[in-house]
Amino acid sequence: MPTRRGWGVLGLAVGLLLLWLLLGEGEFLSVGALLATSMALAFVWVRIADPSVPISRDVQPERVREGDDVVITLELTNPSPVPLLGIDLVDTIRGIGSSTSHLARVPAHKRVRVPYRVTTRARGVYRVGPVRVAVTDPLGLMTRSAVGGPVDTLIVYPRTEVLEGYPVVRGRDPSIQASRPEFSARGGEDFFTIREYRHGDDLRRVHWPTTARRDELMIRQFETPWQSRGLLVLDTRSQVHDPEGFESAVRGAASAYLHLERAGFELDALIGSDHIRSQDPDPTNRVLEALAAVQPSSGLDLRAVVARLRRRFIGGALVVVTGEVDEQLGQAVSTLGPDFGNVLLLSASAMPIGLLPSIRTPLAAGTCLPGETWAETWQRLKGRSWASA
Repeated sequence: MPTRRGWGVLGLAVGLLLLWLLLGEGEFLSVGALLATSMALAFVWVRIADPSVPISRDVQPERVREGDDVVITLELTNPSPVPLLGIDLVDTIRGIGSSTSHLARVPAHKRVRVPYRVTTRARGVYRVGPVRVAVTDPLGLMTRSAVGGPVDTLIVYPRTEVLEGYPVVRGRDPSIQASRPEFSARGGEDFFTIREYRHGDDLRRVHWPTTARRDELMIRQFETPWQSRGLLVLDTRSQVHDPEGFESAVRGAASAYLHLERAGFELDALIGSDHIRSQDPDPTNRVLEALAAVQPSSGLDLRAVVARLRRRFIGGALVVVTGEVDEQLGQAVSTLGPDFGNVLLLSASAMPIGLLPSIRTPLAAGTCLPGETWAETWQRLKGRSWASA
């Protein structure tokens, strides 16, 4: 279609031709015909210089944390026999914005790379693309655009903090206490479960009957009897959070999960109503992706959700991250708390925790007030419930 300049030239050409018809002056015909010919040649140019060109995108890295930079590189190939002139590439990231790159010229049968940088300011799962490509003729009279290229996903994890100290919990053997758990990957004594094969697993542990039945490699999972387990619960009910407090709670949950997971805990996570098990494939990335995408929920019944998890974590550690502590949370913690050897309640709120309603299990509780860090809150509670490590 014509550009703004093209519409002006087209209007001028029509006007001059009308004047020639009315006045019969040859100069009007000559100039009008020249302008009309220019528009026709511009149309032919953009028809040949097809903007539907192959485009690829490289996102590095695909997973980042809040505040990190991402470099996105678009690679465009011109298969046309004529150069592409005046190209605009518009790449949109839903929820963040768009990047517009201008290329003066892409030679025929050549490839160019166009990088741009994005600073991620908020966690989330973002859709990147497709790319809108627009080409113009050398005089800038006509333009033609097309949408192409892949649609990629950019995952922005919550920002995390470094915590210190680990809970003293019992493993599966109630006669053993351990503040630093052992990894089951080293080879345990007790058969625990059968799971899908993961890259790097010892093929000697393949469970052939289950493999034959499911037609995929299944591995016998062993667990050392002293291995610590735990459950992280993020309360996503909208009625207990304000927007700033909810983001703080998500960062606190991510920090606690990574801290305990790196220490060797077999850690499940309950993100709202989404239960991610430690035996699931790639549980750490699944938890972080869930935390990247989680939003406050207005219809969550926390008591009903936690009731399904009773009797699964005998002797482990329970970490609950919430906003304001209310009656429903108290009942949920009372339901799960007796199954655990250590319970920690973390609140992201502008008000310190007062009397804990309806909680009938021993626990350590603390509030991360606005302006404080989760590392400070964790450190305060370590002396009451956490072992120094």
